[in-house]
Amino acid sequence: MMLLMMATVGLVLLICLVAAATLVARRIQICAPGEVLVLSGRPGPEGISFSIINSGRVLPMPLLQSVDHLSLAPMTVTIPIHSAPCRGHEVSLRVSAQVRILEDPRAVYLAARLLLGMPQEQVTQLASRVIQGAVREALATVEHDELRGDPLLVSQRMHEHAQPSLERLGLGCDHLTVELK
Repeated sequence: MMLLMMATVGLVLLICLVAAATLVARRIQICAPGEVLVLSGRPGPEGISFSIINSGRVLPMPLLQSVDHLSLAPMTVTIPIHSAPCRGHEVSLRVSAQVRILEDPRAVYLAARLLLGMPQEQVTQLASRVIQGAVREALATVEHDELRGDPLLVSQRMHEHAQPSLERLGLGCDHLTVELK
């Protein structure tokens, strides 16, 4: 009788151990290359309600914390610009840019606060608007002949105009190319 009771207790403990291991295995989140994990829900020591995990894994506390994935993969943004003023002329061009979330902690923090939960299309559209504004601003400072003669220099100026605005969103522009139409 005693042996049967000990076997039953052992079986119950084994079932509880397997159930606990299964729950932990389902809740654990692993940070893949090219992404960061944002653990939110429980305020940290500085009062910030989320923390950034760059690598490794995390086990969020059930019902108190949640984990979101933030991709660091580059996004291609193509912007057609029609009838933009360029020192007395109107030009049409196509701008292509590679935009991504920067990897430094401040930029990831900004991106997590501003972009987390947004669909990728919406982030791309936001970056597109920022770049379009910077391109129009840069075009206003460029001579029409300079645009036709040295598009690489103009592209570099546009990149310099776009970068500060993108950095305020936690984004960066890897390269920007301009093609005249």
